[in-house]
This record gives sequence, C-alpha cells and structure tokens, in this order.
Amino acid sequence: MNKLRGFTLAELMVVMMILAIMGGVSLHSRQRWQQHQQLLQNARQIQHFLIRLRLDAHWYNRARVIDWKPDKPHCLKVVGGADCRSPGRDSVLVKTSQVMIESITEGMGFYGRENVARPGRIVIRNPSGSVHIIVSTRGRVRLCHYSEAPC
Repeated sequence: MNKLRGFTLAELMVVMMILAIMGGVSLHSRQRWQQHQQLLQNARQIQHFLIRLRLDAHWYNRARVIDWKPDKPHCLKVVGGADCRSPGRDSVLVKTSQVMIESITEGMGFYGRENVARPGRIVIRNPSGSVHIIVSTRGRVRLCHYSEAPC
C-alpha cells in the first residue's frame, strides 16, 4: 500500500494564520519603532542647534535668544536671525511632518562670555511619545524621554 505523506489543508491554514498574525504584529512594531527613531532624530537635531547657539554666544559674547511661533510648529530660530524658509545657522526645521514642537520656555537662550543660559525646555511630540530638550543655567543641553526617568 502506498501511504501518502503530506499536510492536510487544515494544517496549512493554521500555519498561514499564525504567520499572518506574526506579520501584522511585526509591521505595527516596525512603524512604532520608525516613529520613535524620527522623534529622537529631530530631538538630537534641535539639541545640536542649541549647542551651536551656546558656542556662538560664548565665542562672540552676544545673546542668542530662541524664538518659536505656535502657528509655525516646525521651526525654531534665533531672535533677529534668518527666517525659517531658508534654514541655516540661525534656524532649524523639524523635517518630519508627524513630529511637532509642542512647547518652549519663553525667553530661553544663551548669554555671552559667562557661558550662562536662561533655563528652560523644548517639548517635541509625535504618536510614539514625547522628548524634552532641557537647558540648564550653565548651558548644558540634554534630552529627556518622558516615558523613562522623570524630567
């Protein structure tokens, strides 16, 4: 007698369902990871912009105060600096449409040879969470993830 070896249709359907569920979960996780990476990338971009402003204020002994308009949620610039239409040394644009600057401490900036700053924070957010970019009185700029340690 010949015995046929193989899988039944029901067994194949169960395996295909398991693979479909695993694929759906991994796709959602990948999208969440991408959103988180975009948020961190933009936070680091703003952090580097602030560090550059601190160094500029110290080197040239001048005030570099940060300006933000809530009607332009993607742009940070220096008071009296260039417009955000052409980002350069005095402005930074958040490049991702999902990442928004949520709030900023009014009058935050860096001041002259003493290398001091007016402390404050910039909060950026997207669907994966929020990041606080914190400036201390000595001009230290750091990132704080809201989901981790308290900011």
